[in-house]
Amino acid sequence: MDKFNLSTLNGMVGETVSVVDSDNPKEKFEAKVEKIRESPMNGDEWEAFAVMMKVDENECVLKQGNYHLSHEKFGDVELFCSPNDASTMEFVISKKKS
Repeated sequence: MDKFNLSTLNGMVGETVSVVDSDNPKEKFEAKVEKIRESPMNGDEWEAFAVMMKVDENECVLKQGNYHLSHEKFGDVELFCSPNDASTMEFVISKKKS
C-alpha cells in the first residue's frame, strides 16, 4: 500500500483502475479516478485523504465492502469502500507517517 498514496493518486485523476469485489471474485469491472480530497487530518503526522472513483452502473452493483484495486502506478491493494451512490466509489485513507 506504500504506493497507494496522495502523491501517486493526485497524478491519476482520469485514469482507469481494475476493480474486483473481494467477496465475489467473478465481479470484475473498471473504475475511473474522479477526485482526490485531502482530509483536514492530513499533515506532518498523518496522510489522510479520500478517493472517489466512477463506475458504469450498468456493469456492476456497488455495495459496501472490500475491493481489490490494481494499477501499474500503485500495484495491488485491497480497500474498504463505501459507495456514495450507484456509480461512485469512495475510499477513505488515514495512515500514520513513519
